[in-house]
Amino acid sequence: MLAAPQRCKKRGCPHFVRGHAHHRLCATPDIDLAKLGKKQTAASKRYDDRRGSSAKRGYGGRWQKTRLGFLAKHPLCVFCERIGKVVEATVVDHIKPHKGDMNLFWQRHNWQPLCKHHHDLDKFKIETVWLKGLLSDTALIGIGVKISMPV
Repeated sequence: MLAAPQRCKKRGCPHFVRGHAHHRLCATPDIDLAKLGKKQTAASKRYDDRRGSSAKRGYGGRWQKTRLGFLAKHPLCVFCERIGKVVEATVVDHIKPHKGDMNLFWQRHNWQPLCKHHHDLDKFKIETVWLKGLLSDTALIGIGVKISMPV
């Protein structure tokens, strides 16, 4: 008995096959999975070009070593601690955005350990509102704002 036909496993191929992963005449090129992310618009490309590499923005080898040392001394996310959770910090966050000011960048009292969830979601939202002048500086360390639960 023949196997039921199934779609070709090659992404985008409209053909059906029996017993083979790919249609033998499939002309659909393989897709580079690394390029399947968010499409970069012309505006975001210009922004990235102006912004410079992470090393040019201060996040080079010296930062990586210093960051690891800071996380070793401060291993828990401060936002998680405020909501009664114990979660490992993976990001050293600049409490007040340094905006390229290297003096502020290297001031350790301006650093706080955060988990990726709180850095990418809550801190981003807080900074966006803070930059508009609608929140006090204490909001940057998670005081007086609603902090979401990590997954």
